[in-house]
Amino acid sequence: MRGQGNIGTAINVAGNNLLTNNGLISADVSGGTLNITAPASGGGSSIVNNNILEARNGGTLVISTNVNNAAGQINAQNGSQVLQNSVTITHGTLGSNGTGVIAASAGLTSCGVRPWRPDSHRTGHDQRQPSRPDQHAKGM
Repeated sequence: MRGQGNIGTAINVAGNNLLTNNGLISADVSGGTLNITAPASGGGSSIVNNNILEARNGGTLVISTNVNNAAGQINAQNGSQVLQNSVTITHGTLGSNGTGVIAASAGLTSCGVRPWRPDSHRTGHDQRQPSRPDQHAKGM
């Protein structure tokens, strides 16, 4: 799935729901935003990312639901940003390239996350809340 808009917003759904990404979800419209929200209003709703969630081409990916990222990557490519909106990201890889930014809100928790490095040089930018030393992102 590519582009801008909303993924996961539930309409009249009861119980816990799960969105599983086995391919590519890419916010790739310059100046556009792709929002990933909980697939339902239930507290157990979340996303399993088995491949790639990314922002590229000047797009913004906003993640507003917990992500089990054990088999996946979350990337901010050059000129793009990934915004983590008070979510828990478990395992997997977070990364940025060039001027790509991964920005975390105050409620972010990342457990077992590995940094991603496309080359041997540290590139990209991380933005963490100073009061949250438990946040993990590229190069930390």
